[in-house]
Parts: sequence; C-alpha cells; structure tokens
Amino acid sequence: MREFLSHLNEIFESMVCASVIHDEKGDIININRFGANFFGYTPEQIISNKKHLANWELLDENVMPLPVEEFPVGYVLTHKKEYENRLIGFRSPNNELKWCTARAVPIMRGDQLKGVFVTFLDSTELINRNQNLNVLNEELKNILNLNDKIYSMISHDLRSPMATIISYCEMMKILIKSKEYEKLEEVVDTLDHLSNGTLSMVEGLLSMTKSKIVGNVMEKGGVHIESIIEQVVSYVHKIMQSKKVSILMDIKYKEKFNTNPSLLASIIRNLLINSIKFSSPGTSISVELKGDSNELDLIIADHGIGMSEELVQKINQGNIVKSGSGTEGETGSGIGLFLILDFIKKINSVYKITSKEGEGTTFHITLRPIK
Repeated sequence: MREFLSHLNEIFESMVCASVIHDEKGDIININRFGANFFGYTPEQIISNKKHLANWELLDENVMPLPVEEFPVGYVLTHKKEYENRLIGFRSPNNELKWCTARAVPIMRGDQLKGVFVTFLDSTELINRNQNLNVLNEELKNILNLNDKIYSMISHDLRSPMATIISYCEMMKILIKSKEYEKLEEVVDTLDHLSNGTLSMVEGLLSMTKSKIVGNVMEKGGVHIESIIEQVVSYVHKIMQSKKVSILMDIKYKEKFNTNPSLLASIIRNLLINSIKFSSPGTSISVELKGDSNELDLIIADHGIGMSEELVQKINQGNIVKSGSGTEGETGSGIGLFLILDFIKKINSVYKITSKEGEGTTFHITLRPIK
C-alpha cells in the first residue's frame, strides 16, 4: 500500500498541469509544483499555511467576482459532481491577474465524498495575447474606417472642381473655334488657378492617408491657421465670384497653432463651399478667428437660407442628412458635412451649429491643440 501511494504521488508530481487535492472540508492536503508555482509559493508553504491563498480573489471570464457557489471546490462539495472546464481568473493581493482553465472532480469512496481533485492549466499568456489581438484589431478597424472616410472626402471634394474644370475646357473649345483669343487667355488663367487649387487640395487630402496614425490621432504640426484660411478662400474665390458672394475675414490670432493642417483645410473648405451654396447672391460670409494657443474660436457664418431646428439636431446626432438644393440649384449628397464634423473631433476640437430658416447658419468650432 505504501509503495502504491508513493507511486501515486510520483504520478501526481509529474503531471504537466497544476494539480491540487482538497479534503472533504475543502482544505488543501496536497499540491504539485506546477500548482504552487502558479501562486508563487512552494507546495510546503501552501500546505502549511492556508493564509497564503486566502486573499486571492476569484474572477469570472468578464473579470467580475466569481460567486462563492461557483468556486470549483465548493461546487463539487455541494453538488458531488464534476466541475467542467471553465476559465477562471485569480487576482493576487498585489493586484496581479492570472488566468487558468480549471476542472474539478469528486474523490469518492463508495457513496461518500472524501475530497476534490482539481487540475488547471495556466492560461494567462494565451488570454493576454488574445486581449492584445483584440486591441490591435480594434485599432486596425478604426484606421480602415478613417481611411474610408478620407477617400469619401476626396471623392466628394473633387466632384465640384472637376465639373468646373470640364466646363472651362468646353468653353475653351468654343473660344478657340470662334477665335476669341482675349477671352481665351482669361479662361486659361482661371483654369490654371483652379487646377493648381485642386491639385493642392488633392495633395492635402492624400497626405492624410500617409500620416502616421496611432489610434485616431493624426500627425500634428504647428501651422499658421491664417495662411490655411487664406489658401482656402483663394481656392473658392471663383465660386464666390460667380455667385456674387463676398467673404469678410476678421483674423485676430496670427501665431502658430498645433493642429493637423490637411484636416483643418478640408473642414474650412467644405464649410465655406456649403455657406456659398446656400447663400443668396449679393450676401456675405464672415470668417472670424480669435483666442490663444490653448483654445481658438473659428466662426464661419452666412446669411443664407438656414436650417430648421430638426435638421440641426439630426446633424448634431451624427446622421448623414441629404443636402438640399442651393440657392441656384446646386446639389449635394450631405456626406461632406458628415465627414468634416467627424474630422473636427479627430483634431481634438468641438463644434456648435446655430441656424435659423431664412436668416442663415453659423458654425462655431473650438479648436484645441493636438498634444
């Protein structure tokens, strides 16, 4: 018998998983080296002093406290049946979290329960790997989602200038045939200005996709926002001119500001194009910039057809709202506004829209530096 017990103990110690034997009261009477190592003790320390494991907290797979009735040993002692493989977390007194897959079976002598045999595999490394993969997958989804939005913005922003360029090309053909070379020269100058502006816009949009993205934080740099506004106003100059809409600028802040120039240019460009679209001929649009290096107010206000409270609310809720027709029949999908409001958040900023039908719309953007 002694030889049999000695052989049984050798098998117990040689098991490649953590193994623990409890008596009918639930006390540990034996634990192999894998089990002891899991808790950071020797088998002798655990068997001689029950307090070593008393302060360890058992957790479920959602990192919530495991109910006492679901403890492996307690379950077997109560129900006298096997405790199936289950993922369990152990939090040590110093807040270290470990994971294992536990299984417990009753030790029976006839119909009497004499103890519980528990085995568990250390799953900490596997769980940590999966958690890291989940984080990486989430970051990848965010990056792909952001890129999709950027490409949608590129498509949206190109539609209007490309249509204008095509119309100017058609006009050139007519002027060449009629030999109106003076007018042709004027059209060529306009086309050159428009083409360069479009190229600059495309380069700016494409630079977003080349930015080094960590989560959703874009590459940052100190820029003169005044220069960005002036470049955008120059770009939309022909659209304003054709509609007889003027822009009044009040730039009080002229220092460098830490933000993403490409995203900010897209935001200002689309807001101005929208303002022009919904402005009546002969009216003006105001652009104001004020504040300091910690917070800037960029305010773009028009005196156009305005929006209803219901429409403003839908936009603020993040919905894509189909764009209505402009004052001269201009059309749009509404995706441009949806994307730039998302971009405002991407550059660590917030916005407020106020509008009244028949009076106009004001976009108030509070710019905050990207840190």
